[in-house]
Amino acid sequence: MKKPAQPIQLVIMNTRRPESEIVGLKAVPDRLEQVMRLPGESFQAMSHRAMWMATGSGPLLAYPLFRD
Repeated sequence: MKKPAQPIQLVIMNTRRPESEIVGLKAVPDRLEQVMRLPGESFQAMSHRAMWMATGSGPLLAYPLFRD
């Protein structure tokens, strides 16, 4: 019997920097392309969009990109 696929669980590493400094998420090989924050987009909206871009199943750990 085939095991059912697990839903994707996107986990974004927590940092001590404010969300306003996050400009995107780093790529995860074979699971997620680099996601850049759109102008005026909230962090929550960007992370929701990243969930829909992710492939595979199960947990996915992503690291934020910061404004320099």
